[in-house]
Amino acid sequence: MTDVAIHRCILRIRRTSGWAWGAAPGALLESARRALPELLAARLPDIAAELAVPVHVSAPVRIRIATTAGELAALADPSASVALPLRARIADEAAAAIARAVGDAARVADGDAPVRSAASSPAAVGETPLAPSELEHAAPVRALRGWWHSGVLAHVLHCIDDGAAATLHDLVLGAAATAEPATPALLALAQQARAALTNAQPPLRDAVRQRIAIAAALLDAAPAATLALLRAAIDAALPIAATPACEPASIAAAQSPLDDSPVSILGADAPPVAIRRTTGTEIEIRSVLPFLLLPALHHAGWLDTASTLLAAHDLAPAAFALAAGLAAKVLDPLERGWSRSRADRVVIAAFCGTDEAIPDAQVAAAAARLRPILPALDAALRGTIARARRPLPLVLWRDDRGWLLLDTDGMVALATHAELRPVVLAAPTAPIIVPAAFADGATLEQIEFANARFLSDAPRSRDESWRMFAGLDRRMITNDTATPIPHLVAVTAGLDTTLALAEELAGALAERPAIPRHPLTAFEATCTLAATAALADLGARLFPAEPTTPVLALTRFRDLDARVRFKPDRVVVRVPLGRRHADLVRHGALGELARIPWLDGRAIDLGGA
Repeated sequence: MTDVAIHRCILRIRRTSGWAWGAAPGALLESARRALPELLAARLPDIAAELAVPVHVSAPVRIRIATTAGELAALADPSASVALPLRARIADEAAAAIARAVGDAARVADGDAPVRSAASSPAAVGETPLAPSELEHAAPVRALRGWWHSGVLAHVLHCIDDGAAATLHDLVLGAAATAEPATPALLALAQQARAALTNAQPPLRDAVRQRIAIAAALLDAAPAATLALLRAAIDAALPIAATPACEPASIAAAQSPLDDSPVSILGADAPPVAIRRTTGTEIEIRSVLPFLLLPALHHAGWLDTASTLLAAHDLAPAAFALAAGLAAKVLDPLERGWSRSRADRVVIAAFCGTDEAIPDAQVAAAAARLRPILPALDAALRGTIARARRPLPLVLWRDDRGWLLLDTDGMVALATHAELRPVVLAAPTAPIIVPAAFADGATLEQIEFANARFLSDAPRSRDESWRMFAGLDRRMITNDTATPIPHLVAVTAGLDTTLALAEELAGALAERPAIPRHPLTAFEATCTLAATAALADLGARLFPAEPTTPVLALTRFRDLDARVRFKPDRVVVRVPLGRRHADLVRHGALGELARIPWLDGRAIDLGGA
């Protein structure tokens, strides 16, 4: 006899249009609740009967089905013809989703891990389903996959110190060796990955980082393998004591060039900080825009990276500063250049998970604590952007605080710094447009010394040997001697529009510092990069017919209010119905996100379909 046990089933019904549930809203839920067990019982035994071994599926199996209120009301009646298509869809989609989950669990139970090449890897971070044994390590595993796919794994591992690397190793593979033997297929893959690391440039400097890199390769090649099997294969291919620990000098040499900026005037010895988490209250906020950043940051892997780095550095109590900085970059400009309005402080507090306003000094102290994770956090997001960006030029801008590097594919602020060199070193392989106002000889020489290409409408002086060419409406200079002139002309065709968008964004960012009256810091750069990337993604999704720029989403959603309810396990955000709500739902900008880094494991429920 085949036994099928479902220990937990959650049913949610969400209205996506209209203004009311009808005369009997409770009847809709009751109809679905009564019909669902019957539909599952009709299909599950056939799936379970095909299994050779008992299977336990602990990962959530989610099915989302769109229907009408009439079909839902008639669902409980098997003879109702209006509900027959809905009953068939529920049965088919539920059976297909459960069959996939059961099949993955069965392969893991048998030790048969399917091998996948890098060419067949998913394009987006987090698309590959996790094996049941990975649930407790979900964020580190997803983050590791994201770094591997975007090609920044080595850079991220070089940016973190030895203690954080050891903690990350244990988060992914466990703190103790497993007694489970490695399968021959996994062992062969681990040995191949170790051989590839030997020829990598620059090489990873110790066994711990090499083991993490091998784990990333195995997670890509064998996504259904359990973490115990991965640990066994890595232990056999590269024992933990295979190489000596690195010297402190080599650690300093491997740090990111953006590490040298001060994070806070409070200094690195700022006192520990924490905020009180709110539960059981409900407040109104004037702008939901900070919450709308989260879906894009989730899909880019930024939330998983932040969770992983915070755990590896034991910085969870200071995580709220990331939320405060993100919110500050998308709310209204400061009053009189330094004062934040009371309404904006309420929004920032709600985004951090509390209903109490957070003083700027407390945010600054927490931001100072976060300095060790910022280079790796930025490197991971830049890698994701570089993997998805189109071959468009960059724009270099300057204001009173320092330099700003903008990617014209979405107008994302890739890097900000008081000095030019770190900004140029963070640039992907693309020509950099330097407006004439900032294109002095020293600036252009620094760009060339960094082996980067520039294009500028500045006049060439007598002692310069830059290449000149005629653009559509002006003469241009460049240090690029290999690209054909027609291609250079095409790159600079919309120069006036590009520079206008850059100036508009630079002004908007300067008016919205992450921490008022603070200098341009690494924390400011991190918040600027994440906020502009998320705003650009939101604008591209919702307004595809217009030029993509963060200012577009910033202006159109800055006054969209919401209600925020704090629960023990989640923060519920509800946007009022209307055209903007409908646009957000239609383009997938609303939904539920689990385990937000600064909410102590709580989820954020944004509603949606």
